Amino acid sequence: MTDEPFALLDDGQASAASPSSRLYTGWAHSHVGHGPAELDALWTRVQTDQRAGLHAVLLADYAFGAALIGAAHRHGPTGAPLPALRVLMFRQLQRLGAAAVDAWLAARDDGQPAGPLGLVPSVTEAQFHAAIAAIHDAIAQGQTYQVNYTYRLNGAAYGHPLALYRRLRAHQPVPFGALIRLPAADRQDGPGVDAADATEWVLSRSPELLLRHARGLLTARPMKGTARRVAGQPEADSATAHALAHDVKNRAENLMIVDLLRNDLG
Repeated sequence: MTDEPFALLDDGQASAASPSSRLYTGWAHSHVGHGPAELDALWTRVQTDQRAGLHAVLLADYAFGAALIGAAHRHGPTGAPLPALRVLMFRQLQRLGAAAVDAWLAARDDGQPAGPLGLVPSVTEAQFHAAIAAIHDAIAQGQTYQVNYTYRLNGAAYGHPLALYRRLRAHQPVPFGALIRLPAADRQDGPGVDAADATEWVLSRSPELLLRHARGLLTARPMKGTARRVAGQPEADSATAHALAHDVKNRAENLMIVDLLRNDLG
């Protein structure tokens, strides 16, 4: 296992010829901002570090976006940390193919089992149905034409986070993955800089490209519609893909999210 902060941005489709996964190591420090008023100073510090040869990895709390646009947001429990934008600065950056990522993870896995425990929805069934009914009413009244309704699953996990990530990775060979061991956020070494005792992890696997900027071009590839796969049965995969592509509800959701992101990009 590794005891130091690191960030693995993991492309499950990377190859030795096209090593698009990125492994950041040699953590130097982190810059933290909690609202729009702090962004200019934060970016100044980040740019100074980049000119000195450091590499940046950005992580934004979900609620940080609401703070940026001044939107109301229902926060967590009293005393919970403020929504933050954190920029981790690293000394080394390696570009890896999928096999090299496999080897790096395997060398740090203790072989013990890992998995989720006791996942519980953040809403009750009654709350869920009430929320959906309210959305239907809003649509019928012309107040909106789509709502991205989500809720959280809260729970615990057993085993090491790295082992759990390897398990997720084996079942989800997607192009957008992340395994990040964060520096502790409860100590401060100076203005906007946190300490090196890593205790928190981020694990993420997604097939969906939210936004990419390359040579002045912005690209978004949203997706809607999922279905359970049957391992080792490509014919079943093809039938499922055909059903999704011709399902009226899933096609409508996909068109709406494409329209939403087109509006955002515009």
